[in-house]
Amino acid sequence: MSAGKESKRKVQELLATGDLARNVHMRNDLRRQVNRLFHSVWGVGSATALEWWEAGYRTLEDAAQSPTLTSRQRAGLQHYAAMQIRIPREVRCGRAL
Repeated sequence: MSAGKESKRKVQELLATGDLARNVHMRNDLRRQVNRLFHSVWGVGSATALEWWEAGYRTLEDAAQSPTLTSRQRAGLQHYAAMQIRIPREVRCGRAL
């Protein structure tokens, strides 16, 4: 089995730099970063994330000013920090440490 020309180029780039330029570009793209942030709010899906972006919102504080927030989105924004805390597996499974 042989790799194609583009696959070989990507492997060479990955070995030489430790990353792919395409991935770096995607990670640094503001729209993707903001979209990921908005998606991390409980009650926000793709349509709402796009709506907020198009309304010019770039932060959670901006989004909190939206006149069309649902009760779930309002709760998701109010409790955002607490909802981002990872619960240890032992606790999720009902086992004490």
